[in-house]
Amino acid sequence: MAGDHNEGYKIALWSLTYDLLTILIINAPFLFLLIVTKKIPGIITSIIIRIIFCTLNTLMIVLNTIDIFYFRFHFQRANLDLLYVTDHPVEKLADINILLIAGCLLLLLFIIIMIWKLQNLFYSSLMKKDGYKRIFIISAFIVIALIISNFHLTRKLVPTYPLVDLNTNELNVVQNSMHTFLYSLYRNNHSLLDKNYFSAAYCDSALQIKKIFSPRNKPSPKNIVLFIMESIPKSFFDSSFQFKVKMPFFDSLLHYSTFFSNAYSYDRVSNKGIVSILVGLPTITDIPIYHSSFINLPKTAVGTALKSRGYSSYFCIGDTYDNFGFAKCIYWLGFDKYYCDRDIPRYKKLPYGPMGIYDEYVLDFMHQKIDDSHEPFFAVNYNTSTHYAYTLPEDYHVKFPKNYTPAMKSMQYYDSCLHKFFNSSKNEHWFGNTVFIFCADHWQSPDEFLFPVSSMEEFRIPIIVYDPSVNREIKDNSLVSQFDVLGTILDVAGYSDTALSYGMDLLNRDKDAGNKEVFNRINDFLYQVVDSMYVLGFNIADNKTEYLYNYKKDKYLKHDLKGDLNYSIIRKALSDKIKIFYQKTILQYFKKP
Repeated sequence: MAGDHNEGYKIALWSLTYDLLTILIINAPFLFLLIVTKKIPGIITSIIIRIIFCTLNTLMIVLNTIDIFYFRFHFQRANLDLLYVTDHPVEKLADINILLIAGCLLLLLFIIIMIWKLQNLFYSSLMKKDGYKRIFIISAFIVIALIISNFHLTRKLVPTYPLVDLNTNELNVVQNSMHTFLYSLYRNNHSLLDKNYFSAAYCDSALQIKKIFSPRNKPSPKNIVLFIMESIPKSFFDSSFQFKVKMPFFDSLLHYSTFFSNAYSYDRVSNKGIVSILVGLPTITDIPIYHSSFINLPKTAVGTALKSRGYSSYFCIGDTYDNFGFAKCIYWLGFDKYYCDRDIPRYKKLPYGPMGIYDEYVLDFMHQKIDDSHEPFFAVNYNTSTHYAYTLPEDYHVKFPKNYTPAMKSMQYYDSCLHKFFNSSKNEHWFGNTVFIFCADHWQSPDEFLFPVSSMEEFRIPIIVYDPSVNREIKDNSLVSQFDVLGTILDVAGYSDTALSYGMDLLNRDKDAGNKEVFNRINDFLYQVVDSMYVLGFNIADNKTEYLYNYKKDKYLKHDLKGDLNYSIIRKALSDKIKIFYQKTILQYFKKP
């Protein structure tokens, strides 16, 4: 019990510290202006100063309020990535529920009015004779409170620094969204942490990202259809979980496919997942690579690479054009076509969900495009119906079990859409010469009220490869990741050249030469590595191990191995893996790989 009280004290202390810190940061300009303009009376001066105060504090409250909703999607507080995703939810909410939008606007108005009244009181108090004293007393109090609350803050004022005292799953509780957003803005204009743990030669030998592809004896390249599945956790496929979904299509398909039961995503959001899958590269910036200043970093553009084998390539999604920057990403990778909702005939009359036209209509459209394509082709479908808020078409009438969550229901609907697509495609001339790959863009909780989960479980996703010409059931339990999809695509296509990828080829790899570890990005500085037995979290900012678990014996990651006899050996071996991974990525971002 004493430990629980101590942990609660730390959380409360850090929460108060960061809230005070944020208040000081955003109001310091206001306090300075009050001092400077004390001798410059006038209505205009007064209004300008009040507007500055009101704007900054409203933004702070709004960001923290937004995170109540937004946190469930990326499991961290607000950063610059928020600027690239807010337009679409607002637009869709306006289409779906105008009353909800009106309620949000009223809440915003209420916040602005309250802050305006608060600053009026403060401003009036300042205009009195002893106003200066009040400013200095308030400022001194905040600064002293910050220093006393935790002496670490005198050395480092970064949003992840509570990790010196708290566990990873407690970090987001104590952060202030305005602070994380401002720090993300700072990081966007400054170099990422340029770490040099080892020599470049050692990193190259330890992690080779230049892959040489030599085509095997194939009469012709096969067609490739990639299904990037939105927000799909592995637990939907695992009968040992309470969230196993009854999926006639997938349950049958697994009898004829290779199912990678130990697969992981790299990040937690879609705009990072699409890069991991299609480019085979990690994103270490807050915003997606294709929105960043690193857009020209060395990479293998899959669309361009497949053109050398005679492929046509296109991407289909039922969402609006370039939502999340996907159109930029697809053309960045050399695809021939990007199809969105407006390309589907009669799209204005088709039923929409929160994130786009329902999957069955998009898959039907992609089927038509495939029929019209010359072979070989590379077709990508990014489904949207399994995205929150998990709405279903009005004409989809299925009796669900009582324990089904909205996410599980949407997955069963998606399964039925794929069932229709494959039923209508199996007799087409191209079907037998096509390899179908399924990979989730990221994990999402099967139950929105289930939180938190372990740092391993929230990255576990399904990856499936179905080749009608093989038609064999294989369950592969080795460690694989989203990075392995690019190599698989290139190998199936018979690509013959070098390529850059942090992954392997899922189908044609020596088991002993496959992935020894997989990597996950928890947040800006915290990275995770998983090997065949252990999972370790490492903070690259402080060069500190945050946790180490034996997940084979400790499924729920409750017992940190700090007291284990072999802790130092295991910690060093795995933390070195993350150091190599991060340093190699930095070299690629800033230099030639």
